[in-house]
Amino acid sequence: MLTELVHYLTNPVPRALRRLGYLRESVLLLSRSRRCRVAWAGHLTAARAVIAQACEETAGGLSSSSAPGCSTTCPSTS
Repeated sequence: MLTELVHYLTNPVPRALRRLGYLRESVLLLSRSRRCRVAWAGHLTAARAVIAQACEETAGGLSSSSAPGCSTTCPSTS
């Protein structure tokens, strides 16, 4: 609960987006992903594989994402 509060208070989100609830939902999703990491492990592995394959198929192997929220499904570039 304290972790969520710290994320909520320190995230540099514009006031308009805060009013729309984007920050709150992002913090809740991050918290939920921590609580459910074991149950979500298979899904996250599959999602990362699909994203990595899509990156490989694009010109130069580069990809960008504009999805809001935490990036737990984004594969690392290493």
